[in-house]
Formats: sequence, structure tokens, C-alpha cells
Amino acid sequence: MKIRSSNRSGFTLVEVALALMVTAVGMMAVFSLFPVGLDMNKKAIDDTQLSIFADDVIAGVRAQLWKDGWNVVQNPTAIRLRPTARDVWKIPPATDIEATGTKETMIYEFIDYPIVDMAVRYKLNVNTLGNRAYFRLELINGETGPTNNTQVYYTEVFKTDMSWQ
Repeated sequence: MKIRSSNRSGFTLVEVALALMVTAVGMMAVFSLFPVGLDMNKKAIDDTQLSIFADDVIAGVRAQLWKDGWNVVQNPTAIRLRPTARDVWKIPPATDIEATGTKETMIYEFIDYPIVDMAVRYKLNVNTLGNRAYFRLELINGETGPTNNTQVYYTEVFKTDMSWQ
């Protein structure tokens, strides 16, 4: 007489379905992180570009003060800065960065192909108090859009710093 063994090996259909469901939930959680990571990456790039633009403007203001003297501070509209890297960016020739105290827009477009890489709305204010000049630069990324993410950069220059003139 033969004895049959009823021990079967393998997975049931319910076990397979449960394993697929657990895997699908895990993959959905991982895939939901991608848009957040991309948004954070874009914000980091934008912040870096704004910081480089701010450094360029503030260094240009200081250089113009050293070149033209303290009288520039008395007439802030005389502060006119040429954007740097004109060999990389297509910027209209008459576009200067000015201390008008009103919001202006600066658009940087690659020379080789017409894609806007960076657009910045800026406002440069100059105030004086005695022998100090205060420079406040407000930057908003983008040509249009919300204005609640304004980054403010600030520096001050003392007249005694320019005593060599």
C-alpha cells in the first residue's frame, strides 16, 4: 500500500496577492518622494543663482564706490552696474543694474540658444547716515509669480573705508 504525502510546497494565490500589495505600497511611498526632491533641487539652484547675482551686485556697488568716490552715495541713481559674463548671457546692451529703489527685472538668456536660464526681480536701495552708506538688495526669483519669497541682502560701507581718495 502506497502512502501519499499531502505536503505541497509553494505559495497560495492569497499570499502572492498580499506580497504584491505590500510591494506596491512601498513603491508608491518611494515614488512620492521624487517630486519633493525635484522641487527642493530647483529651490536650491534658484537660491544659489540669487546669491551669485547678489554678490555680483554688491561687489559692483563697492567697486563703483572705490572708482567714483563717495559722491555716488549722495546721488544713488548714478549707481549703474553692468551685468557680468556678457560672453555667456544675451543681455540687451542698455540693460544696467540701477539703484532706483523700484522693482526691476533682469533676464539672463543663453547666447547659444534662446532659453531663459534666470530671471530676477530686484530692488536696490541706498541710504546714508553720516559717514555710512547702507545698501539693501531685495531679490525675487522669476520674471513673474508670487512675491512672498523675497530674499534680502544687505551691506554697508563707511566713508572712512575710502580714506585713500
